[in-house]
Amino acid sequence: MQITTAVIMIWTAGEEFTAAGRRRKGRRSEVGRPPESRSPERRLPVAGVEVAGRRSDEAKKVGIIDPQRIGVRSGRFELGSVADDPTSDPKYGDHGARATEIPTEFAAAGTFHGEIHNTLGWDANYEEMHITLTDSELGPHGVSSATVGVSALAQDLFHFDITSQVPEGLSQHVVSSKKAQANWYNKLIQAWKEAKPPPRTPEEAARLVIQTLKRHQKADVEGLLTYYRLPLPHELVEIPVVVPPSRPEGVKFELQTLPVDAKAVADGDTVTIYVSTEDPREASIVPRAVQVATSQRSKARAAKDYPKADALQKNIVDAGYRVLNGPNNEEILARKYRIRLRGIDAPESAMPFGKEAKDELIKLVQGKCLLVHVYGEDRYGRIVGDIYCNGKFVQESMLKKGFAWHYAAYDQRPELKKWENEARAARVGLWASSNPEKPWEWRKNRREGR
Repeated sequence: MQITTAVIMIWTAGEEFTAAGRRRKGRRSEVGRPPESRSPERRLPVAGVEVAGRRSDEAKKVGIIDPQRIGVRSGRFELGSVADDPTSDPKYGDHGARATEIPTEFAAAGTFHGEIHNTLGWDANYEEMHITLTDSELGPHGVSSATVGVSALAQDLFHFDITSQVPEGLSQHVVSSKKAQANWYNKLIQAWKEAKPPPRTPEEAARLVIQTLKRHQKADVEGLLTYYRLPLPHELVEIPVVVPPSRPEGVKFELQTLPVDAKAVADGDTVTIYVSTEDPREASIVPRAVQVATSQRSKARAAKDYPKADALQKNIVDAGYRVLNGPNNEEILARKYRIRLRGIDAPESAMPFGKEAKDELIKLVQGKCLLVHVYGEDRYGRIVGDIYCNGKFVQESMLKKGFAWHYAAYDQRPELKKWENEARAARVGLWASSNPEKPWEWRKNRREGR
């Protein structure tokens, strides 16, 4: 069953809850205060929930996304029992029905910490309030339930790298101190960064954890795996150890793209690609506004409110993302990147051989999933990178076929010059011309009005 998520805001201001949702301490809620004077908001990330207040007829179906620190595991998430407030409006009565409890398969990263202030459209103080999760094919950021643990781990590592804080709820699953836990996360961050490519499946993530923490207590390693709902050591199928090729010097990270559309190729050295937010690296950095717009767009389409859906899609696109259709017609939220092929300069579209260079690049990448080694950004905000397609180095192909120059001013790799010289000698592509104009000189002449 697939749940379309929406957004509800729970302001924080009076009571602290543990990972299981148990109330620790509290004071009177601030529901009477105007919004501008309330404490900063926190939002809880769950997919498809039912929130019930004092009376069953006031139960409201909501969905909450945007991962902040919350510890939700399979089963229900309960916000404990909140003491009655004598100032509450008596029309709500003294007691109410519990929300139906539905078994669930859902996990999210971290632990919600803070104070609760309920502005759910009715009185703030409840004798009982329950949030019940429903089984969903989607987890945080639209990642599938099969990879939600991987995304949760990636997100917590990202959070630890910034704050040096381990997830609060982890202590319930392991025996070592938080100081020891911080040591694990430092090791895992380094291992994650060095993994080529980073883990994408629960099995790969589990192996990385087991290998990185192999000298630590078995109970701690298995507790950490259980916390992220990753396979335990005895559940893994052994696979041969393959030493991956070393990443070239200067590569900052890699991108694995969705299939490339022909219209995404601008010319012989520039292509637009999309990376699914199911990728753990992408999952940890999806802006909250994009998550909200994606959820609302799905609801609008389900209600056949296509003008609203189109407007939301525009908001998503303006933020650098797009909702694409997958191979099975499923919707995929993906991030957009413009890639400038490193080390080559192809003829501009208006130049001789400009169209041929563009057509050659289309032929190489159309419909293919690409691997991009990212080196940095150029002054136009494009990613500068090496592109590989089915094991082929795209720049090598463009140079050997005579559809690009070696851009020596920005890249001195000798193999690039060698491939250009081979094409020159064979007089293929643009080298069939006796004196082809260099693209950088053509652009300079255009700027100077020549």
